Amino acid sequence: MRTEPSLAQAVYPDSVKMVHTLAKQKVKKKRLLASVNALFIGIEYVLLTGLFLLLFKWRMDGPITQEYLSLFALILVLYTIFSLNQRLFHTRSPYGWVEEFTRLARVVFNTAMITIAILFLLKVSVVYSRALILLFFLLLLFLSWSVKGVKRIILRILTERERLVHNVLIIGAGKVGRSLYDWIKETPHLGYRVVGFLDDAVTGEEIKGSLKDFRQVILQHEVDELLVSIPSERQYIQSLIQSLRNTPISIKIVPELYDLVTSRIAFEQVQSYPFVEVNKRNMDEWQRVMKRGMDVILSLIGLILFSPVFLIIAIAIKIDSPGPVFFKQKRTGKNGKVFYMYKFRSMIPNAEQRLKEDPILYKKYIENNYKLDPEEDPRITKLGRFLRRTSLDELPQLFNVLKGDMSLVGPRPVVTEELKEYGEKIEDFLSVKPGVTGYWQVSGRSGVGYPERVDLELYYVYNQSIVMDIKILLKTITSVLRRDGAY
Repeated sequence: MRTEPSLAQAVYPDSVKMVHTLAKQKVKKKRLLASVNALFIGIEYVLLTGLFLLLFKWRMDGPITQEYLSLFALILVLYTIFSLNQRLFHTRSPYGWVEEFTRLARVVFNTAMITIAILFLLKVSVVYSRALILLFFLLLLFLSWSVKGVKRIILRILTERERLVHNVLIIGAGKVGRSLYDWIKETPHLGYRVVGFLDDAVTGEEIKGSLKDFRQVILQHEVDELLVSIPSERQYIQSLIQSLRNTPISIKIVPELYDLVTSRIAFEQVQSYPFVEVNKRNMDEWQRVMKRGMDVILSLIGLILFSPVFLIIAIAIKIDSPGPVFFKQKRTGKNGKVFYMYKFRSMIPNAEQRLKEDPILYKKYIENNYKLDPEEDPRITKLGRFLRRTSLDELPQLFNVLKGDMSLVGPRPVVTEELKEYGEKIEDFLSVKPGVTGYWQVSGRSGVGYPERVDLELYYVYNQSIVMDIKILLKTITSVLRRDGAY
């Protein structure tokens, strides 16, 4: 069987030199990335040491004792272990800022709890100021987060100046390949730049060649990594691996299990056999109780804090147009229960009837995932456009949360006509309470329609947790401030 020539034997005589150039450039990037990472780790530890010394010296009004130095050594060891476990010392963080802050908070919390437990077990806790220790951990969280934020900014600047850019070539321009491209565009902090696609069946400016042209394209665009989105082409992938075996080019393959991303999966190997376990476990009972408690407490706090806003909006609605202050509509909730969802009225009275009177516009409304551009929607009032852009129209749903019809976080409740979009997975979709916000909202809201919305909503259903809820709530705040996808 004839094997493909290596990249070093590629199409033109200078290819060997170019391969060596690619290798040198990759090593240079790795060294620069490692140097920046080491610098910021060092800065973080120096600042933490300075914080500890200044804080405790100020409190003790004298030299720091051996007991406090031993305490600091213990904290640093625990903090390092937990940070490594949460992958917070990676050269380039694989997480968004909310995810990174959540993991950092978990690290600081675990370090604090174990430190306090050790002091208690050793019966030396009376030697130390507990208030000061807790204050140190609080300041540690924000100091460390600030250092990581500056590091993220520096890496982004170096990436934009192409000092640390990671060139990626996507093999296959189908649904999966396009999804990879969209994901890379939405995560600039990772430093990836897509140079284009290779595909035999698709044409366009971003298509750099056919599948067999990978050698030339890699050399021409100085590609660092291949993302293969056509795993069924085993012979072709084998050819890729064989040709690039002795080169610095990384190859990552999206498995054919891509369609199962909405399910919880686990990988396991028994002897030489790899297994993939597909799971559909929801929250444990204690997590559901905690989630409901969080819903009740936060919705109550929200209703109290926003009560002046409720009053102002109610008065403004009455001045702006005739009709009730609140709008209620039947939505389908958990286990198919129908309930009334509340909003501040942003439309004229009899809005749905007005829309259906225009068959062309109503057809466009259905085809556009039950949405219309606010500027062409005859139902929306002037004040309503403002309420929708700022998401203030959603505030009355806190009453739905308090009643138990909805949760703060979950799939968005849908009208009956939209249920057909979930096909055979309707039961899964209806197995949890709908939410005021959710994974779909923080992933683009109105800018993401069906069927992508179905995948996002079901991903939450299959992977929900308290930590995930907290992340979504934090991301919702930034999405609302930026008005991402708000109609």
